[in-house]
Amino acid sequence: MGNTNSAIEQSSLPDPNPTFDAGLPIVNESNEDAKKVRYIIPVHKNGATTDPNNFRPISLTFVMEVMERVFNSQLLCYLLKRDLITNHQHGFIKRKSVSTNLLECLDDRTLNLEKKYITGVIYFDFKKAFDTVCHSKLLAKLVSYGICGNALTWIEALLCGRSQSVRIGQSISTPISVISGVPQRSVFGPTLFLLFINDLVDIFSDLPVSLSLFADDLKLYEYTCYKVDASHDDLQTAIDRLIGWARLWQLQIAIPKCFGFRIINPQWNWLTQLITSCTTFEILVFTMITG
Repeated sequence: MGNTNSAIEQSSLPDPNPTFDAGLPIVNESNEDAKKVRYIIPVHKNGATTDPNNFRPISLTFVMEVMERVFNSQLLCYLLKRDLITNHQHGFIKRKSVSTNLLECLDDRTLNLEKKYITGVIYFDFKKAFDTVCHSKLLAKLVSYGICGNALTWIEALLCGRSQSVRIGQSISTPISVISGVPQRSVFGPTLFLLFINDLVDIFSDLPVSLSLFADDLKLYEYTCYKVDASHDDLQTAIDRLIGWARLWQLQIAIPKCFGFRIINPQWNWLTQLITSCTTFEILVFTMITG
């Protein structure tokens, strides 16, 4: 793990130059007190409705929405103009989407098939990623991207010293302090999360692996040429670094949602039989339909 830790430490955050302030007015605490309590509603994701873990907390931020929208537009313009957001990220970015994410991966894997490569793929997901973002570490990352002055003060006021109540119908729970996380379904929350996870790609920069991100969903893959019994050291190193990065930034990997497989050409019958007998990967028979 020594190499893993050094690689994570070497993936330092960018130098805060230039800077972003946005010219916001200084936060007035007396006006902010009324906005310190957020109301959230539980939205069912999947599974049994009797399990609270199967609900997503959605924040209701009607009062701040207009200001957040203006600020978020300026911040994204600053980040994208200076290429501070990784090109591997497809979530919450203008002209990028689930479709661009899938097409990019499809293109890579198709090229690998044409070159007669075997592609090993692992999908990762983080557990309640938006809700577990550490505020102090997020603010440190914002500074590293040049966010300073009143802009940083406004974001800190938006995140810290807050409380939230759950609203179901006309019933409202007792407020509790919010010690981590960014607001979901808010205008500004997704951008904050993108900045928090943005440096993840740097820990793989010296490894022969490819990756693609959609918010917190990570696809990691490597390809080899007929090396069925290869040790996949590079992919294992990438996994070790990912685990180290997650521990450093206090995010948990959702193990039940992670899985891996290999992509091969179904015409390689002899290779399919060999892989079946000597690998623990699931085999995805990838069939190309041509005109």
